[in-house]
Amino acid sequence: MNQNYRHAKLLDRYQVNGCPLIFHLGCRESRITINDQQKRAFAMVQALFSAKKIKKGSRIAVVGAGFAGLTVAAAAAIRECVVTIYDKAELPLSTQRGAIHRWIHPNIFDWPKVGWQRESTELPLLNWKAALANDVVQRIDVQWGLVCARYSVNKRFSTQVLKVESFSEKPRLHTKDTDEEFDLILLAVGFGREQDGSYWNTDDTHQLNLTTDKKGTYLISGFGDSGLIDTLRACYLNFSHEKLHKLFSSPEMADLQKQLTDIDDRINNKTLSEHLLELEYSQIAVPLKIKNAIISETKSNVTVKLNGRSATPFNTRSMILNRFLVHLLIRYDLVQYIAGEIKSTIVQDSGLIKVVFNDNRSIEVDELIMRRGPKSIVQDIIQSGASLENPIGQDTGTSFGISGDFYRLDWKDRDALIIPKSDAEDPVKIDRYLNERFKMHSHVLHMDNEFMSELKKVVYELKLNNLETAKGKADFCLVQESDAVIRIVSSGVKFNQLDMAKAAGPTSFHGLSCVYDFMKNYKRVKFKYLKRGNLNIYVIDFSRMKTFDKCRIHKTEMTDEDSFSSGIQKYIMPSEPCDVYLYDVPRSEKTSKSRIFIFDVLKDQVFSSNPNATLLLRFVKGDPEKKRLSRIADVDPRVKIAPDK
Repeated sequence: MNQNYRHAKLLDRYQVNGCPLIFHLGCRESRITINDQQKRAFAMVQALFSAKKIKKGSRIAVVGAGFAGLTVAAAAAIRECVVTIYDKAELPLSTQRGAIHRWIHPNIFDWPKVGWQRESTELPLLNWKAALANDVVQRIDVQWGLVCARYSVNKRFSTQVLKVESFSEKPRLHTKDTDEEFDLILLAVGFGREQDGSYWNTDDTHQLNLTTDKKGTYLISGFGDSGLIDTLRACYLNFSHEKLHKLFSSPEMADLQKQLTDIDDRINNKTLSEHLLELEYSQIAVPLKIKNAIISETKSNVTVKLNGRSATPFNTRSMILNRFLVHLLIRYDLVQYIAGEIKSTIVQDSGLIKVVFNDNRSIEVDELIMRRGPKSIVQDIIQSGASLENPIGQDTGTSFGISGDFYRLDWKDRDALIIPKSDAEDPVKIDRYLNERFKMHSHVLHMDNEFMSELKKVVYELKLNNLETAKGKADFCLVQESDAVIRIVSSGVKFNQLDMAKAAGPTSFHGLSCVYDFMKNYKRVKFKYLKRGNLNIYVIDFSRMKTFDKCRIHKTEMTDEDSFSSGIQKYIMPSEPCDVYLYDVPRSEKTSKSRIFIFDVLKDQVFSSNPNATLLLRFVKGDPEKKRLSRIADVDPRVKIAPDK
């Protein structure tokens, strides 16, 4: 199947019927993991360019700022389209933001098949690794901010899209206050509103009956992945998806993994009926280690019931690991499955919930958790007469390969690397670091063989100190930043100013990606060659204060808030508002009270200048007060913690 045909097939699948220039991002697909959504987004933009639906300079509207929306917007933006992104929430990724109880993994849906072990995504940009959902959001936030700063992205948050239509040559998008025309519209509104509360909302399911001797009864209705996971959370004393994932992935579980994979393969090949899944699972000999772990880790004072409309709660649309774990709970009489459709629920005077089924059976439970899937909202915003006709089946968006060359960025926009100094001094370690540690990120960092070879030469010739020997040797050069690390920076940077600028590049693969404007002695210095698009990041480093004594945290003068505030405004704050401010928090063995005072005044100045800015706090490694001071960031999503200095 040639590439053009696959592009055409993908676009045909995702085009809104009756609207030739309006597409959706797989709102009815069966594979809906975050990684799959992102792959689908990159494939969509590549296909649109291939089919000449869009080109450089095309005006594109993206409706929805979840993972799919941000990714498709970023993909179009780096290909130099003019992107406007809409979302009714105030911030992007609002669904997963704050979800500190949900662990996500980019490839866990494929467990135990080949490739599931990769804990990081392998995308052209907006990459993340297995972590709690809110941590993933924070990582994407920084990368998204960099894309918006470097490229043409217009953000229309807190804006409800009422309707999109395509009655004329170009599609139109309607909000309460605007009516705009675009070259193309992409709908990334997700898979719909969950009917009974979002899976991502913070809840206490994992804490049910942990603090009482009274036995409670809990009913989870729905056996998609969210229902199965909540069943596990209700049963386990200390539920950890990550921990269970590692247990079932140990080498001694290889035979079990093969049996589970074979069962799914037989269903996919139509040699086994899906409704026999439970029977097949019941015939698997479970290792004693697994049985003991299941029984010993479950709560003794809860009765958990799982409900669904089918005769059994298992199908291949859920993750293998989730369904097999729940099967084991049912096998060991730790969960009871009740088939049937819920007709009504009644909260009784006793506080118990009476659940009535369609056949008039009823049960009483202490807690009812409904996980019955989302209700599609795409149809609500597309024009009358338009429809989504693509069938649920094989997803050409996620199976279609993403071309690294198509999304290859210019050298000036490539992310920098961060390398431990001890590794950089050892030729063997630098080989290992570049060839192995960054191997799976090589297409993101665009480290082809020629560049890798030149980079190693630079490492050897530079010897961490002599910048001039490296000049002109490669597209990137190394510069020593401190005793701990060196950074790779663009060779376009003026070498004689590097000491002042420290480094022009992102900090590591742990998520902080910024191009900095630095200052010296708290007098603003702008290095235009460091700017990318309209990004302007400003570093405020109180720990190296030389000229503005009233900012010294041990001086009593700082208690004069008005004087202190005006001093920050006059000597420290840039004259033009910035998108990102980095505050290097000075280390102190003393009380954090004075530093909190400095931070509060600084925060007022930053957000008075730009309410939508991001304020990064960077601590010195080993700061004893870091944990206490970091709590400040919890109350304001605009304040984030950067990796330690």
